[in-house]
Amino acid sequence: MAIQKIVSYGHPALRRPAQKVTEINDEILQIIQDLKDTLKHIGGLGLAAPQIGIEKQIFIADLSLMNDKKYIGNKITFINPEIIYSSKKTDTDTEGCLSLIDIRGHVCRPIKIKMKGLMPSGTMRTIETFGYYARVLQHEYDHLHGKLFIDYFSPEEYEKNKDQISKYLKENKKILPEILE
Repeated sequence: MAIQKIVSYGHPALRRPAQKVTEINDEILQIIQDLKDTLKHIGGLGLAAPQIGIEKQIFIADLSLMNDKKYIGNKITFINPEIIYSSKKTDTDTEGCLSLIDIRGHVCRPIKIKMKGLMPSGTMRTIETFGYYARVLQHEYDHLHGKLFIDYFSPEEYEKNKDQISKYLKENKKILPEILE
């Protein structure tokens, strides 16, 4: 079991597009295990490799951690995922992020998506999902492309969280050689 440190806003891995995985090998499988161990330890619903400072297109989502029977089967690991369909119908709901732990805000996203990607076994899988599960998958997918949920905030929502966002940047400027907002 290897619990990794979650990087916070300002860390370059959160703003750079992650690299595609070219081969599923022991290193990639270890990253996946680290993501699972870290997510279980922290108690979040999803975690992407860039959030532990690894710029690879890998994420996990596990809504069963919500302890709600309706989400018990909603867990997945995706490598090199692609959103191949997004509904025009959207919904706004509150989101948070393990890389911006003290920030929550309203984000508008498509309510239904179809996503395809590789499983750790190397097989291609396509899933169609809606509602909260679709929201979590989109949130994690965004991490692989250098986007954060705060990028979707309305000006009012951003203003409400501005001080806390600035605090993350200020703290990271002390410890990181490169900061990407």
